Amino acid sequence: MTGFMTMNNIYQGLLGDWCMMIFGSTAAGERLGSIFSMARSISGAVFAPLLAYVADKLGLGTTSFYAIAIVFSFISVVTIGITTWFAQIVTAICMSLSYAIFVVLQMRMLLALVGQELFGSARGTSSLIAMPIGLALQALTYDLISQFPDTDLIHLRLPFQLIILYSAICTASWSAHVLYTGLPARPLIYDKDGNGDAASLAEGLTGKVGG
Repeated sequence: MTGFMTMNNIYQGLLGDWCMMIFGSTAAGERLGSIFSMARSISGAVFAPLLAYVADKLGLGTTSFYAIAIVFSFISVVTIGITTWFAQIVTAICMSLSYAIFVVLQMRMLLALVGQELFGSARGTSSLIAMPIGLALQALTYDLISQFPDTDLIHLRLPFQLIILYSAICTASWSAHVLYTGLPARPLIYDKDGNGDAASLAEGLTGKVGG
């Protein structure tokens, strides 16, 4: 999650500078920023939930959903380095789609692990854990940007490509983990003293779904 958050924050924050370097126009940055924002909204509200629904109906499983996010990420790694308007639009759309898909996947995993009752707490805890990691990644990325002359295209292109690649690798690693272990057949249930229900605990450790 930290990779996708950092990737989107840095990309959106430096989009104006990036477009000025490759197109020589601040208007291009505003236009591409609008496309990126629109793509994020449509991806999050429509495309990712619809794709999840179709994947469930076709029995494709959770890991196939991961594969789609990974493919979009790797497309972004390539297209962001191509200094044409079409390639930059493809980059913005693919980044939006990969992020939206991963958010849906994260929610699905949390529901599978903790259920509806603890979903809010688990979501908040995961965000708190991700926040300092994301800030550290942003700091490292900006430090890398500062190592190159600001007149050289690589000073933005390389950090963009590395943070997108990092997100794709993390997603691929987690996908492999889910494929190997599976998700719990039902959420683990704990009482107020932290003792787990034996039946749900046993089923959670052995049952696999969504692989």
